[in-house]
Formats: sequence, C-alpha cells, structure tokens
Amino acid sequence: SSGRATIVSLWDLDSVKEISREPLQTDRRITAATFAAGGRALVVASADWLGEKVLFSKSNGAAMHEDEEGKMRITFRFDEIVSGETICLADQSGPQALAVDSSGSIVYFPEKRCGSHGGLTGARRRVRGAPLYSIDAYALAIDPASGNLWATDRSGTLTLYRAPRPESR
Repeated sequence: SSGRATIVSLWDLDSVKEISREPLQTDRRITAATFAAGGRALVVASADWLGEKVLFSKSNGAAMHEDEEGKMRITFRFDEIVSGETICLADQSGPQALAVDSSGSIVYFPEKRCGSHGGLTGARRRVRGAPLYSIDAYALAIDPASGNLWATDRSGTLTLYRAPRPESR
C-alpha cells in the first residue's frame, strides 16, 4: 500500500463552507469528476478506473462494535461503499472527460479498447458507465435537448456525435 487516500471535499458555494468530506476508497490519481443522479452521486475516473460514490448518506457513518468473541467489528451501510469498474480511459482525456446525460443516470467517457472492461460493483449503482470507443476526447459535453454529444481534443477540434444509448448490462 502506498499510504495515500483520495478524499473529496464538498463545499457550499453560497456560504463558502465545507459541508462534507467523502472518502473515495482508492489511492488512484483521479483525473476527471462529475456529479450525477441529481447530485446524489459523484462519478470519478482515473486512467484505469471509473468509480461512483453516493453522497450525503443517511447513516451516521461506520459503527464499531464488539462481537461475542471480543473482536472488534465494523458495520456500515452497503451504499457507503464506492462502486467501481475497470476501464481504460483514452490517453488524451482531461478533467472534463465525463459527461452526464439528461436523466442523470448515464455517464459517457472516452475509452480505448484494452480488454479489461467490467469489474466489481461494491454497492447499488445509481449511474451506468457508457464507454465511447475510438473517441480520444479531452472533454465531453451533452446537449440535453438533442442528445448530441460534443467532444474536443487537445488541439481544439470540436466534433459532434449522436450519443448512443448503452445496452443493459
């Protein structure tokens, strides 16, 4: 273990006060992030991982207790676990490489083919990942009215795509 951890600080922009810190349960370098599911989920990406963290959980966090044998145990809600899947983010992806559709439940991201897609889901998912193969985009944006997906590369070339609807997994 590297001893590193990734924690996201969430701020109220009106009062300029920190409202919570959310552990992402990874030591990966996060390169892109966006809110999804009506602001109830934070979706983050690293070069090889797409993670989803449920925000503002109703529980009071993990609870430590002693079992009948005197061993310490920890109890937490299943939705407090970060869900993740293995991906291969496109090489030229930037901090705005994730785009959320108008429903808030699909996150598009540029992905290169590498054969490692799929993975372990730690908790109930609110958001589904939709990889866009062969698009080496630095940034993505979706027009909610038309469903069009705009992609730009590092040189500034802007390309318009029709956003595909991902298949059910």
